[in-house]
Amino acid sequence: MGFGLQRFDLGAITRRLELPEVSIDPAKPLTLIVRYCGTGNSLWENAMFRRAVAKREEPTADAPDPDATNARTIETIAESQVVADWEQVAEDGASAPCTPEAVARFLTELLQYRPDVWRRVVGYVITRTNFDPAPQGDAVALGKG
Repeated sequence: MGFGLQRFDLGAITRRLELPEVSIDPAKPLTLIVRYCGTGNSLWENAMFRRAVAKREEPTADAPDPDATNARTIETIAESQVVADWEQVAEDGASAPCTPEAVARFLTELLQYRPDVWRRVVGYVITRTNFDPAPQGDAVALGKG
């Protein structure tokens, strides 16, 4: 018996993010089923830990390379399963399975051809309030108001 706090597990909460601007058919928008990309999502935390360990072994650069930063962001999102599933995503005309490799290819292509949509996706998954659990009902209906 728990206290119901598992509803705050950010690794388990998913949201639907529709991307009509890259959909072939506006009636059936391409939809990403996403998780929060930040503290509270254990898969993301593990990916960031591995990244920090690898970074200690890399030589330091004077200035950050935006392309390398975007590539690491894509790798982390794919590896930590921030994109849990998707709908209406086709690769070479066939429905694409949602695997970390396919997610990385999709995000790379999205960054290349639609950086505006790429920024919207990343902005959405890093905003914690997008993943707050839905209220359980209003206070009056619950007899608390």
